Amino acid sequence: MFANRIPRTRVFTKIVIVFLLVTIPLMMFALITIQIGKSAATERAEASSRAQMNLFMKVLEDELRNIGQMLIVLSNDADLPAFYLQQQEKFSFSNVSIYQNLKTKMSLLSYSNNYIADVFVIYPELNESISFRDGLREIDSREREILSAVAQQSTTYNRYLDRQFLTYTIEFSGLGPDPQTISYYIGVNIYKNRIVDALKAIEEDSAFHVFLVETAGNQFIEGTSSSDLDEGIYAAMNNDAPNIPSQYNVQVGNSHYVILTEPSADNLFSIIAYANERELLRPMHQLRQWSGWLWVITGVIITLFLIFIYKQIHSPLQTLIASMRAVEKGNYGTRLSHAQGDEFGYVYKQFNSMTEQIQVLVQEMLIKKIQLQEAQLKQLQSQINPHFLFNCLYQGYRMAKSGETDNASRLFKYLGDYFRFVTQHSMSEYVRLRDEVEFTRTYLEIQTLRFSNKLTYRMDIQEELGDLLIPMLLLQPLVENSILHGLEEKEGVGHIEVKITGTAEMAQAIVSDNGVGMTEQRMQEVVQLLSSPVYDQAHCGLWNVHQRLLRSYESSRGLHIQSDERGTRVSFVFHRPAQSSNDPRQGDDSYV
Repeated sequence: MFANRIPRTRVFTKIVIVFLLVTIPLMMFALITIQIGKSAATERAEASSRAQMNLFMKVLEDELRNIGQMLIVLSNDADLPAFYLQQQEKFSFSNVSIYQNLKTKMSLLSYSNNYIADVFVIYPELNESISFRDGLREIDSREREILSAVAQQSTTYNRYLDRQFLTYTIEFSGLGPDPQTISYYIGVNIYKNRIVDALKAIEEDSAFHVFLVETAGNQFIEGTSSSDLDEGIYAAMNNDAPNIPSQYNVQVGNSHYVILTEPSADNLFSIIAYANERELLRPMHQLRQWSGWLWVITGVIITLFLIFIYKQIHSPLQTLIASMRAVEKGNYGTRLSHAQGDEFGYVYKQFNSMTEQIQVLVQEMLIKKIQLQEAQLKQLQSQINPHFLFNCLYQGYRMAKSGETDNASRLFKYLGDYFRFVTQHSMSEYVRLRDEVEFTRTYLEIQTLRFSNKLTYRMDIQEELGDLLIPMLLLQPLVENSILHGLEEKEGVGHIEVKITGTAEMAQAIVSDNGVGMTEQRMQEVVQLLSSPVYDQAHCGLWNVHQRLLRSYESSRGLHIQSDERGTRVSFVFHRPAQSSNDPRQGDDSYV
């Protein structure tokens, strides 16, 4: 009843609901993403600009460090103290030669870096200085300011910053009478405006503009490419750039600007980067507009897609469901047609193939059911064989008349046991192996009494196989077939042997005789008759056993027959069946 119930919610409705459940959160997520994107875009732009500022600062610091190291190398040159000592004496050719050597070495240092404006040496005691640009002259006012500033510093090389140059100096003492007196200073002047111009190159790959601020003097450093907006931003920062946070916001006119600062390692100056906030977030404003149009287009596409889903999936699926319901009601002739070569075309093709196979299987099942009923009928006929009963009764009469009362008594006892087994198990499909063996032994005892000394038998059964269930009447028909077709025409004593070996799960039964056997041609005829849907009257027992083995065990191959002039050997394999309601071990105390 549940399987046939019509679903409350159809697949198409579920698809629509799923689309809404997916689309609405996506729209909300997009709106939130746009809001978050504003901050993210600013942060990414700031991170990019700060990375470029850090890179420029690192390159600049490396350049200045290299200049300082070259200055240290030059300070160790022997011509510097030599010139100092020569100046204590009169003018000489040696003095001029040392002076020219010093200027040459200064020129090499000056041309080694684009930032260097001049290289100089100051001799305070001589009140003289040698400059690559100006030559030998007296110490000027700027140089005196430098001497005054560096006198308060105690680093390897001292720094001095004015409006035009950044100056690095190194001092050397110990040449005069007083070892503590500075003998000379060697220094280098660096263009600040060239540093600013190099810094402006950052603007080409960034949304931010940059300028340089002197930390110590809190001064705006101009370059040839500096703009009025740079000075306006600096003025809006209240001339306090070194003390503001690393991220800052100011307003100039009607525009808002995002400010970033990056100080140098020696805190000599700071790089200031700024960007118009509206220009910085322009992509996000455009994204918001595009998102609105995107959702309109998405709504149209989803509507068209749902229509497509309805025609291409929902409608064919409903047709398939209707056809399956028809098959459930027994209409196995239902067929589907689908013009398109898509997955539903394949499903429809397989559905048609399935219904055709179901029709064939139903017909085959009906045929097999009829055949099974015929086999069961023949089984019942073999159970009560009038000819067999007549022979037994007539044999008992002859025994009684001839005074063989013991044999007659045994015969009738065995005959009673024989028919008692048949009647008690007439409704059973399976019996225990020991009961089947005992029934077969009873049959052989009856035949032994009938044929006197012309028949012997031997039964070799593993004791532990006694409780194994097998289909009823498998062994007796094989033994009967051996007597009728193998031993009755044999001269001398006939012998039948029944052997069963195996395990509690699977076993093999062998029934063999020393009868006349069968020719190869007759063997082929018998094998062909066993596979025939109808039985041969001459071999009804074999056909019955063979067919029941095939139906009782899916993996069974039925009977296996071997025969030659020494006799015939029939064998089959059987195993434990599933527990069933007609298990003779359930509720039957007579077989315990």
